[in-house]
Amino acid sequence: YSRRYRVAALGNIATHPDHRRKGLGRATTTRLCRSLLDNQCDVGLNVKADNHSAIALYESLGFEITASYEEFMVVAGSTS
Repeated sequence: YSRRYRVAALGNIATHPDHRRKGLGRATTTRLCRSLLDNQCDVGLNVKADNHSAIALYESLGFEITASYEEFMVVAGSTS
């Protein structure tokens, strides 16, 4: 979150398996987004492409898929 640049990135949003399907993720994400939007922030998030339930939730909240990305790890001292 950058107040100066009015931008926020959401990530690692999760609900414990024992408490899923109760609307907790939706309520939490909705409240957070409303707060950010009230502060005139652009809000983005990353989600794994195979996390279909999360994608459905985010799309129902108004998020749109704009790009795909890949993650990589660099290991210090690796020669390959």
